[in-house]
Parts: sequence; structure tokens; C-alpha cells
Amino acid sequence: MVDPSPYVLNGLLSRSGGLRGDMRPLNTNPRILLVVAAMLVVLRPGEAQDWASSGFADVNGVRLHYRIVGEGEPMLLVHGFTNVGQVWNPFLDPLGDNRLLIIPDLRGHGLSTNPGGEFTHRLAAQDLLALLDELEVQSVVGVGHSSGALALLELALLAPERLEAMVLIDGVHRFSDETREIMAGVDADSMLTALPNLFGAMIEWHAGGMTQLRELAEQVRTFGADPTEGAHAPAAIRDIEVPTLIVHGDRDDLYPVAMAVELYELLPNAELWIMPGVDHGAFFGYQFDPEEERCTACVIAGAQFPAVVNGFLERVR
Repeated sequence: MVDPSPYVLNGLLSRSGGLRGDMRPLNTNPRILLVVAAMLVVLRPGEAQDWASSGFADVNGVRLHYRIVGEGEPMLLVHGFTNVGQVWNPFLDPLGDNRLLIIPDLRGHGLSTNPGGEFTHRLAAQDLLALLDELEVQSVVGVGHSSGALALLELALLAPERLEAMVLIDGVHRFSDETREIMAGVDADSMLTALPNLFGAMIEWHAGGMTQLRELAEQVRTFGADPTEGAHAPAAIRDIEVPTLIVHGDRDDLYPVAMAVELYELLPNAELWIMPGVDHGAFFGYQFDPEEERCTACVIAGAQFPAVVNGFLERVR
């Protein structure tokens, strides 16, 4: 197996077809991690789309906000931590053809409540299952980013029959010591000062504004320190038979790409797409760094993403 750390994979790895694409060396210059910038993605306010319907579901002691778009085969779109359902806006049309898109705000995010202030990815998965029950949806294709991907992985362990396939974007089955160290340093106020445009959008999208984002930052520090979070045994992951597409940026500082390759090797029915030049979650739309420069590689990956997902689903279903 080629060590993935010094390579960009511009294509797909699959167990049935081997390497699709090309592998070439690149220079891996270390970059300073801006913690919340790596966990947040943002769209311009003018890019918001109309929603077909929205509602609330009372599940597991929280009020979960969700949106529904289109009709057809159900697809569940699960955002990452400190994000909201709106981050999926650019992909609704290309992913939504003949599909019913279910787009929740995770507990404590956006318009969803979390009175107890507790967040684990297992709880998030249980919330998603209860939401599907509330909507009378038996099974879905799950697409999740970061914490959304971790929640889908938990769902696959809890109730694999509810997932026809899943797409895990920038998600892993375990936290490294370096990842936990990064999570321990998450602070909403310092990031507001460093990234005012990014945080300005997030403040608008969360009902509780900056107070809510501070609470979420505290939850990151809490689950990052919890030894039961991000700690799945390899044997448990090997038992997951749900067809899975792993999507990961090769510049991900929070969850390095080698961890995505490790997850790919554990899952028995997986494909892997590594996005060149892309950091954690950056391909969603606009990546804000200190100079607020547009990330060209992220835009390219974002344009490719729907076709990659649709192609994967055509192969496995």
C-alpha cells in the first residue's frame, strides 16, 4: 500500500476496480491550522435557496429543525459541527434530481435546540433515527460532513438497515492525539476576531447568535476530551457493510488524509476520493483564510462533488 501522506490522489480508489485516477507526488508544506476555519464553511448570504418545506421534530429531549426539498428517493444531508443545514445549498439541485432531500440542523445548531447542552455523535445519530421515524422514512442515502459523517458512522453501527449507502466527507472513526489537542483549543471569541466574515455568517444562521456558538465551542472541547468519542475499534468498523464513499481533502489538518485511508481499508465495501489541495470542509463553497482569498482547489472539488456522489450511487445501487 502506498503511503498516502506525500501524495495527491486525483480519482477514486475502490475495492472492485482498484485505482481510478492518477497518483502523483506533491510538496507538503506545513500550514498553520485555524481551528474553527477548518470546521466551519460558509456561503454568501445571497446564495440562500428557497425551501420546499421546513418543520420541527421533538426527539430525545431536543427540538430538531429540518428542511425538506424535492421528492423521490430519500437522501439525508448532515452538516458538520458549528455549521447549519444551509451549507448544502449549492448541492441541492445536482443532488436533488428525483430525490427527497432531508436536511436537519443537528442538536444545538441553527434552529435546533439542546436544553441539556450535551452533544455526542452517538446522540446525534439517535436524533437522526428518531427524525426518520417521525417522517416515516424507512431508509436513506446518508451524506455527512465532519461531525455529520461521524454521526452517520454511528448510525451505521446502530441501525445499518436504515442506510442504503453513505458518503462520509472529512470524517474518521477515531480521534488522534493531535486532533484532540486541536479540539481542546477551540475558542469562538478568538475566531470571531480572526475571521469576522466567516463568523458573521454563522452568527446569522444560529438562532442564539454568538452565545450559541460559544456553547458549541465548549461542546467541541468536551467531546474532544471524551475518550469514548472518536474511539471505534477496528473490528466494529469492519462489520459495517453499508456501501460507503469516503471523501477527504489531502490538506485536512484536523483529520489528516492518512486517517481517511485507514478508514477506507477497514470498511469492507468502500470507495475513496481524495481531493487535491483541499482542507477540512473547504470545498463546500468559500474558504476564508486570513487574507480572505478564494481557494481554487476547493471550488474545483465542489464542482466535481455531485457527479462523484451520483456516480458512486449508480454503481452501488
